[in-house]
Amino acid sequence: MSWPSDSLLAAEWIERCVVHLARTEPGLDRSAALALANEMFLFPRTAAMDPEEAVEFVAHQLAQAVPRFDRRRQPR
Repeated sequence: MSWPSDSLLAAEWIERCVVHLARTEPGLDRSAALALANEMFLFPRTAAMDPEEAVEFVAHQLAQAVPRFDRRRQPR
């Protein structure tokens, strides 16, 4: 596995990610943002991105999720 963005140290990548998460999700507290940033750093796909790009990618992926608990249109 290569280090994220080939030039950022882990602590710097994670801190930039936390800052961008705070801008994107103002209700997210720092400890939750830090935990999420650490998970994103450990995931090879997001770790290969710049931190800001990784946050946008994850937010986009989560927005695409289709809830599986919606009601059926017609009863069986």
